Amino acid sequence: MTTRVRQGVLALLAAAALSVSAALLMPGFAQAATWTNYCNNQKLPGWQESGSIYCYGANRVAHELMGWGDQHSVCIGMSYMVTRCSGGPGAGVYTSSELGYWIAGTPWIENQAPGWNVVHGRSLVE
Repeated sequence: MTTRVRQGVLALLAAAALSVSAALLMPGFAQAATWTNYCNNQKLPGWQESGSIYCYGANRVAHELMGWGDQHSVCIGMSYMVTRCSGGPGAGVYTSSELGYWIAGTPWIENQAPGWNVVHGRSLVE
């Protein structure tokens, strides 16, 4: 291997190492996403004459939401951007395809039937 070729290879390796280092320092790579609870094990009353009963989590930046109800179906969403509903008791509902990116907002879960429902909400956060 000639000196010129060797220098070219070393330059390429150095550039690759710098690229990887820069990518690891970028936001989003530095911290792994984790699932956190909101409105977990909350007992919500059923629909009333005045409307639905919601439980709201704290503001957060999230990528995905999921939720389920032990006794009935639920709907979940983030602020006013997304609403998805489950198919019945114990059936999970997810919003990953609708969010598709990180958004800041307030996650919520709603009981979708008359009668009490223990609900569980989770969000994938930074």
